[in-house]
Amino acid sequence: MPTEKLVSDFKITLSPDGAIVKLSATQDGSSTTLNFPPDVVGALVVGLLGAAAVRATAPPPIKTGEMPPDPYVMAGGVGLSDVPDRPDAFAFTFGFGQTLLSIGLDRKALGPLGKGMMAASADHGAKPS
Repeated sequence: MPTEKLVSDFKITLSPDGAIVKLSATQDGSSTTLNFPPDVVGALVVGLLGAAAVRATAPPPIKTGEMPPDPYVMAGGVGLSDVPDRPDAFAFTFGFGQTLLSIGLDRKALGPLGKGMMAASADHGAKPS
C-alpha cells in the first residue's frame, strides 16, 4: 500500500481565455491548483500513460467495441507512422487543438485493429477507400 498521501477529487478545466489548463485536486482536505500552458498537455499525458504502462504487468483485456466508463475526448485528426527506433512498432498520432499525442503499438496489433476498423466502417455504412 502506498505511504504517500493520495490526491482525490481532481478536476481539469481551461481558463476562460484558453491560455491556461488548470488541474485542481484535493489532498487531505486541502485544495491546490496547478496551472499549465496548453502546449505541455501532450507531455503530461505521455508521462501519465507511461507511468501506468510501466506499473502494469500485462495490458488489460479489451474486447472489440468495449469502452471504459471514463470520459473520452474526440481528436481533431489522426495519423499513422512508423516509430524510428522500434521497427516492431507503429504509432497513432492524434491531434487535440495544438497538442499532438502519439500512442505506440506493437505491429502485431495491426491485424486485429484493421479488422475492428473494417467492422466499425461496415456498421456505419462507410465504404473503405
